[in-house]
Amino acid sequence: MTRRHEGVALVAILLGILLLSIIVGGVVGLTRTENKLLEFEEADARSNASVDAALTTIVKRLSESDPPQQSRLSDRSSINARGESPVTAFIEFESGRIDLNAADDELLRALFESAGASNEDARRWVAELRDWQDADDERRIDGAEARDYRSEGLPYGPRNGKLKSVPELSLLAGMPDTIVQCILDRATVYTQEAAPDLIHLGPGAQRAWTRYLANQNKEVPMPSQAGETTHAASGQVLRLHLIIQSSENIETRWAIVGRLTGDNRDPWKTLARFREGPQNVASGCDRQ
Repeated sequence: MTRRHEGVALVAILLGILLLSIIVGGVVGLTRTENKLLEFEEADARSNASVDAALTTIVKRLSESDPPQQSRLSDRSSINARGESPVTAFIEFESGRIDLNAADDELLRALFESAGASNEDARRWVAELRDWQDADDERRIDGAEARDYRSEGLPYGPRNGKLKSVPELSLLAGMPDTIVQCILDRATVYTQEAAPDLIHLGPGAQRAWTRYLANQNKEVPMPSQAGETTHAASGQVLRLHLIIQSSENIETRWAIVGRLTGDNRDPWKTLARFREGPQNVASGCDRQ
């Protein structure tokens, strides 16, 4: 064999080794990826199991409590669901939030202003929201219909129906994410009430309600003391915030919105269930 042939053979061997290394590396990388995905799936399954167990425990406790005990739900309590990770639960009355589908224009304007919008922008967001909700194609002043979304290059138009969730606000043409993030802790789409329950107003909704009264030149009352009432949870829409601490010291947050029916055979009806971020409210919202 000539030196030339020997060189070609050596190059072929080296290329073969390189190709084999690439194949082995790809297989190893794929195996690691599959193992990591499997770990995520197992952790997600454990988290879901913990949520289900905690929900069962909470609903049982609420169903067995009398109205005075049910009214004192604003304190955090540790729920140790049997066989699952420990869960810290915080329960709030959804009625203390402002319903985006039921509130009037002035309350919605105050809600947007409390989240940091100017008076002019707040009026625009209300008009856009109304055009998003109504079934016609007639554009309100400062509003937006399907043609306006197309002109913005958006691949969708108004729902022409009620909002399905609060984050859906982010689909309004030009709606800043900062406004939506600030509204997350003070709005709802589940109560179908024109005004929030003043007994259970959260801090964010309290700011919106105070601004609403100021815009109407009405006196702002002192905040109610929810703990002094006997407002029963049965029949109410509740929001359960669950913080799950896994054995790997990983924290997972869930929110479950539902109605406590008062029926022993079917005590709870879930309306929404979703993961929450580590911080629901954008920094700076508390100053609005």
